[in-house]
Amino acid sequence: MQKFEEVVDCLNEIENTTKIIHLILLKAEGMNSQDTEHIKSLYEKKGKLLTQVNEFITSDIGKSEILKHQEEWKNIILNLRENDGNNLNIMRARLDLLAEKLKKINSVKSVLIYKK
Repeated sequence: MQKFEEVVDCLNEIENTTKIIHLILLKAEGMNSQDTEHIKSLYEKKGKLLTQVNEFITSDIGKSEILKHQEEWKNIILNLRENDGNNLNIMRARLDLLAEKLKKINSVKSVLIYKK
C-alpha cells in the first residue's frame, strides 16, 4: 500500500466492517451462535486490514503521507476508535446481562436441588 488514498480506502473498509458488527450487536432479539461466528469473522477481516494499514504506517512513504494529511488521518482514527469503543461497550453490557441470567439460573437450580 503506497498511497494515502489506498490506506484511506482500507480504513473505510474497516469502518464499514465496524458498522456491520454494530448492527449485529444491536439486534433486538439478541445474538445467537451464528451471529457470534459472523462477528468473529468480521474481526478477523479487520485484523487483516489493520495489518495492511500498519505496513503503510511503518513505511517511510506512509510516515510522510500521514504528516501531509495529519488532520484527516487524526479524524479517521478518532472516529474508528470511538465506534470500536461503542461496540465494546455494547458487548460488555450484553456479557453483564448474560452473567446475571446465569447467576439467576444457577440460584434457581440450587433451590431445586435443595428441595429434592
